[in-house]
Amino acid sequence: MLWKETKVIEERIKFIAAFKSGKLCFADLCRDFQISRKTGYKYLKNYESERIDGLKDKSRKRITQSAVFERVFKEYGLPLAIKSDNGAPFASKAIGGLTSLSVWWLKLGIRPERIQPGKQSQNGRHERMH
Repeated sequence: MLWKETKVIEERIKFIAAFKSGKLCFADLCRDFQISRKTGYKYLKNYESERIDGLKDKSRKRITQSAVFERVFKEYGLPLAIKSDNGAPFASKAIGGLTSLSVWWLKLGIRPERIQPGKQSQNGRHERMH
């Protein structure tokens, strides 16, 4: 059997078109597209408010992190460095251990500092918050 490659956005558009055709009840339509009714209603709501753009994936994690850091930077100013552990979203296994967040910090002139793996005591101030 050959697998047909499709894009998520195309499937969401097909879902909206099938809904508008009115041939299936909503529960059956969601079952055919293998999504929950909650997800189906979300797609409809997003389509009604933003049309096709509402069906595109939105990166919530990056926006949320950036928004939080931007708010903090506006209030307290840019730090010279930020110390973090070696996990996401601060570090990765990519070249130089950089993530999109740490690259953004570098562009702002902030030096990412990382503790040694397994040495939580090097970041004790943060670890005491847990």
